[in-house]
Amino acid sequence: MEVRQLDVPDTDVIQVGQGPDLLLLHTLLAERTVFDRALPELAAKYRVTIPNLPGYGGTPPLENPSPQVRDYADRIVGIMDAVGLPNDTSVLGNGAGGFMSVSLAVNHGDRFGKLILADTGPGFPEAAKAPLRFLADKVEADGMEAVLDAAMFECSQRATSPKIPASFQNARLLWQPVTPRLLLRRRVRLPMLKWQMKLAGSQTKLWS
Repeated sequence: MEVRQLDVPDTDVIQVGQGPDLLLLHTLLAERTVFDRALPELAAKYRVTIPNLPGYGGTPPLENPSPQVRDYADRIVGIMDAVGLPNDTSVLGNGAGGFMSVSLAVNHGDRFGKLILADTGPGFPEAAKAPLRFLADKVEADGMEAVLDAAMFECSQRATSPKIPASFQNARLLWQPVTPRLLLRRRVRLPMLKWQMKLAGSQTKLWS
């Protein structure tokens, strides 16, 4: 499987496979390698594009120190344009990437075809934000190492386990030197959405 590193300014993005276009957007406590184990099967059927979202891997954070979900959606559209993804591209968003995908549908619904949401929803209730705020405060006070193992455990299983894939170990190494403020920047807000709305005049629909 050939992995192509694409030349996109200020964005770490790869592409694999051939066929209909599929854009994968990772979640909060991960980066693009979280999809590595699924890539061979996906690349056999699709041309898969996977960016590191702003603030992850080789992609710098957004310039706005307090970004909203719309800011991430706008940046994703910029990546799609730079890569040359067509308007019938399928978009899969996992977790936080799913929130960004919903904003992408609302604000840029004519820019892609199917929307696939994994482990996400139309809103982020206040009660669900409490653990993230606790983690952010802990990181601010004591550094990323103070919460790293707990955060990684929530993603999958204990980071010290010899059974976890190498990509997960790599993800831990990437997160360890992260500046505390980076986690605070992940406190994005998404208003509750009415799923019955016509998404920006598009024909965006769920995967079938």
